[in-house]
Amino acid sequence: YESVADESDRQIAEKGSAALETRFKNKNGSILNILLTAAPLDKNDLSKGLSFIALDITERKRAEEALMDSEGKFKAIYQNSNDAIMLLNKDGFFDCNPQTLKIFKVKKKEEFVKFRPDELSPPVQPDGKKSLEAAQENISIAYREGYNRFDWIHRSTDGKDFYAEVLLCAFNLGGELVLQATVRDITERKQAEEALKISCRGRWTTRPRRRPRWPKRASRTRSTARTSWSTSTTRTRAMRSWISSSVVSDG
Repeated sequence: YESVADESDRQIAEKGSAALETRFKNKNGSILNILLTAAPLDKNDLSKGLSFIALDITERKRAEEALMDSEGKFKAIYQNSNDAIMLLNKDGFFDCNPQTLKIFKVKKKEEFVKFRPDELSPPVQPDGKKSLEAAQENISIAYREGYNRFDWIHRSTDGKDFYAEVLLCAFNLGGELVLQATVRDITERKQAEEALKISCRGRWTTRPRRRPRWPKRASRTRSTARTSWSTSTTRTRAMRSWISSSVVSDG
């Protein structure tokens, strides 16, 4: 309490009023965060006393601490992510994480923010579109719909191209709508997919063709049917011959 009183007296002497945060213990033993303001009843005669206002800011402090904790976690993810993460507005890049510098072979963030997205890409994408036009189109979609995911060919500053999966997410930062771009190198995955396609094509082109064959059971059935029919026909002819010969003899 003495430290609070001393601080309030110092502020009143310098500024004519005081405002400071402190903590009070409630009757139930809980701790309350308090914003304490003090002002003299008579600025010309401090001996007449002071007026105090105590405002409970416990919930606000909890919200601030939760926000700081959340910001700390986001910063840890941002700084240590294996994906390249960068922030951009309508004027271009203005921030990036360390992985961005690594993947694009740039030494400093101040150097990276000078690039445009299309300048970190080959002139033309695999679909035939110019990288400048395609980049502007994808950025416009992200601003309009809130996010945009697409495959892209990027080029590092050492001239090497790599396949990338790009996710653009729009969010409000200090009253300005900006984009967070997350770039993941998927070169190995693309190479594996291409190798699998080539392997599958090779199997279909080299597979020998086989002539269809009748099942053995069906062949035996047809053969048995032909034998039975032939035997039956022979017996019928013999019966007719015997009947005819008997009729002639009786006559």
